[in-house]
Amino acid sequence: MQSKEDLVKEYIKQLHIKSSIISNIVIGIIGLPGSGKSTVAAKLAERTGLLVVSNDNIRRFLNTHGYPGANPGQETVEFISEARTEYLLRHGVSHIIDADLTGHIDDARSRAQKYDFNLVLVKVECPEEIILDRITKRLIDGKSESQANIETYHSRVKFQNNHMSKQHDFLAIIDTSRDIDIQVDRLSHNLLERKQ
Repeated sequence: MQSKEDLVKEYIKQLHIKSSIISNIVIGIIGLPGSGKSTVAAKLAERTGLLVVSNDNIRRFLNTHGYPGANPGQETVEFISEARTEYLLRHGVSHIIDADLTGHIDDARSRAQKYDFNLVLVKVECPEEIILDRITKRLIDGKSESQANIETYHSRVKFQNNHMSKQHDFLAIIDTSRDIDIQVDRLSHNLLERKQ
């Protein structure tokens, strides 16, 4: 197997980094499994040109490099994730983090500030019955890239309840049970206004 450092180099090479009209910003998504984080991140990227990074992509990358399973070497996933983020910030690449940052907000903010970036938080939510329905359909279809299941959902609810006691300022709260496009358009507009 390759060293972690070699995996990082190879992973970074395959990122599709392009310039964006928004600079020095990291958008952190907060949301439970099945809430629609990936959908919101993709729609926001379409409108802003920002790169979307996710730990699910790292897991898929590791699966193709001999690390089997839904959670291939979590320590390795975290190592690559941290190295990727450091690389993007060091090279001035604004991006969207498509991963629940609950429990990591302060670290993400201080890392961004180290490189004169702003961390902007977006909360993605919807009613629990919709989330559970989405997760169930994903498990039945087997087509989703998400590794979430009902057990994961309930453990993340507990984790968020324990780690979100501190009040955070969200640039937007997007309810994915409503028209996502209208909400993402409004968010994109707000981001572009902040840039000026």
